[in-house]
Amino acid sequence: MKKFLAIVLIAVMMMAMGTVAFAEAQGQGTLTVSNATKGQTYTAYKVFNAVYSDTSDISKGVVYTVPSTLEAQVSEPFSVGTAVASNGEKIVSLASGTTETAVLAWVKSNYTKFDSTGTALVYSDSAGTASATLDYGYYYVTSGLGSVVTIDSLNAAVSIVDKNASAPDGPTKLITAEDSSIIAGLDKTNVTLTSNDAAVDSVETFKVTFNAVNWVQAADDDTAADSATPNNNTKVTNWVLTDTPVGLNIDSTTVAITVNGTALASTAFSVSGGGTAALNITIPWTNDGGASLYAASTAGSALIPVVVTYNATVTDAAAIAAATNTVVVKYNTDTPLGTATTTTNTYKFQLDKTKNAEKDYAELTGAKFQLYASDGTTLLKFAVNGTTYTYDAEGKVDTIDMTSNAKVVIQGLDKAGYVLKETQAPSGYNKAEDVTIADTALVIATGTITDNTGVDSDTGVVTVVNEAGTELPSTGGIGTTIFYIVGSILVLGAAVILITRRRMNHE
Repeated sequence: MKKFLAIVLIAVMMMAMGTVAFAEAQGQGTLTVSNATKGQTYTAYKVFNAVYSDTSDISKGVVYTVPSTLEAQVSEPFSVGTAVASNGEKIVSLASGTTETAVLAWVKSNYTKFDSTGTALVYSDSAGTASATLDYGYYYVTSGLGSVVTIDSLNAAVSIVDKNASAPDGPTKLITAEDSSIIAGLDKTNVTLTSNDAAVDSVETFKVTFNAVNWVQAADDDTAADSATPNNNTKVTNWVLTDTPVGLNIDSTTVAITVNGTALASTAFSVSGGGTAALNITIPWTNDGGASLYAASTAGSALIPVVVTYNATVTDAAAIAAATNTVVVKYNTDTPLGTATTTTNTYKFQLDKTKNAEKDYAELTGAKFQLYASDGTTLLKFAVNGTTYTYDAEGKVDTIDMTSNAKVVIQGLDKAGYVLKETQAPSGYNKAEDVTIADTALVIATGTITDNTGVDSDTGVVTVVNEAGTELPSTGGIGTTIFYIVGSILVLGAAVILITRRRMNHE
């Protein structure tokens, strides 16, 4: 469009060279910028005055003039002629053969010499445009986005198109917090990771960020072939986020959104789905009149930062596969911007119960255990399926029963240290000491437990050995002191009797 307008300008100027001034003086018209980005400043700088022979039919001719005080600022490829227009100013001429590129370059380099402050255009929230009433002239219009909007001649009413736009970017997604109160001793607030380790039933907070725009930048359309459609930028009417969880249960009531750092009211967006199904969030981006709702808040940028947060609980499905959230961000309902995924891993181990019969570590049944957090006092609970114990914060089972099995799997754990306590030893065996389980002894949920029936070559196996023998019960006793006292009395008594008999014999 700029090229097209420049060509017209050059042709009109060439026709105007050497002609007499038109009779009609200049007037005022409205300059309107469509595709305006809310929050940005638009300024019109007048380079030359314009005098039209007939403002109702601009094809009948226009000449450009300059006040006498600014004549010295005119330079190649322009020059000030001797002819005077009806406004009393000399007419500006354009050198023959000058290209539109040269015209645009000259204006861009010299416009502040003619208008140092410019006139700000006023943005309309209802129309999504920026406009001002200005004297007829040849104007250079800039945008707060940092580049020229257009160069155009103003008559009664002119509408120009802001081709400045930016490509939106993102999304990124992070796990920003994890509620680890279910397993004491773990502090995982402000995680800020794309992947983490957690136990089943952990509550996690997710944050999705992306930079939105009001207009999505199109491929360059500044060609003559595009003159019929001078702007191909796409206006954004909404942003849509869809998060599909695996091994997670999303709490849709926790969705919160900020735009430009300001929290949106719950009525400013809509939420559907959630739970173990996909969560859908729609953020309207224009009002009923089609104007953009949110401004680009940073000077020189069309980007508008958006932050979306919500919570999800890790489900028992994560005990056998990684828990993932994949969010897809789209604009205008179905045009993709991008995707981002977070991953949460749980851990497991196999508990082997054996007897140390000549070091062959034969399987042994009949034991019972309890598993504690690393503090040794927080007892973990489970949901049980056969020989598999899955961590469950609200579970009813707190004892690992191996009375009929020598091997069980304990899963859904965080990657942390634990303490295993034997509460019942197999009949005929001594109770084992408490076992401290390091996090390195655990295997990721998707990993393989390798059991080679040996304590040194296993992977993900915790082996508890019971030694044969029985410790007899004791109910307490009187101790040995009484026996020493009684013995001493008996010895003294015997001595007295012996001495008495000897005396009797002598008599």
